[in-house]
Amino acid sequence: MRTGRVVLSKAAPPSIEMKAAPFDQARRWRSDYETRHARHWPAIFMTQEVYRAVNAQAAASLDREVGGMLIGQVCMTPEGERYVIVEQQLEARHTSNGATHLTFTSNTLTDALNRLEEEFPDKQIVGWYHTHPGLSVFLSSMDVWLHSHFFPQPWHVALVIDPVANQGGFFWYSSDLPGRLHPQHYVGFYELAPEGEPTAVTWHNMLPGEVEPQPAQPGQLVEGTPR
Repeated sequence: MRTGRVVLSKAAPPSIEMKAAPFDQARRWRSDYETRHARHWPAIFMTQEVYRAVNAQAAASLDREVGGMLIGQVCMTPEGERYVIVEQQLEARHTSNGATHLTFTSNTLTDALNRLEEEFPDKQIVGWYHTHPGLSVFLSSMDVWLHSHFFPQPWHVALVIDPVANQGGFFWYSSDLPGRLHPQHYVGFYELAPEGEPTAVTWHNMLPGEVEPQPAQPGQLVEGTPR
């Protein structure tokens, strides 16, 4: 079992801006889990620049886990739907890492918050990311604990990348059971790109296009419910 651990501190929740989601500027990528369990998922938007940057960092360290912070905005549509835009990333420094673990030291968060204030003062930390080289896309029990305790806002996301299998996926709290997330049920995202720009997405486990949401049936396992 993977025993990776990350130590972070809680951050104050930001204000949520109300504006229309940029669906007209994005391509939809979905996971197989979304296809098999078609329900409503909060929208996660990620720029091509961030996608390329986190994958380049992942590919450069195939023998050990790496990670960092996801920077951007949390917004609300006029219809009341929450969504997140990931616009920048900050590679984690001052870490202890190995083939199956990544530890953020006390200096890691201090450094990240200082760089956030200096480089992106009008943005927020909207989540975190880390790699599982050759281990697949999932959250370990320690990852779940960390996310629940140090990324407690309902819009906080966790991105996991397996650069060996060329796979990735996002984890987000269940909309049905607040505060719960499933360690294997990852979702896709909306790729933000200039009009006419070809896709940058190469993850083998992502499928293009939309999936229609369906309400859970009586007795059906709800996303985030412990087995």
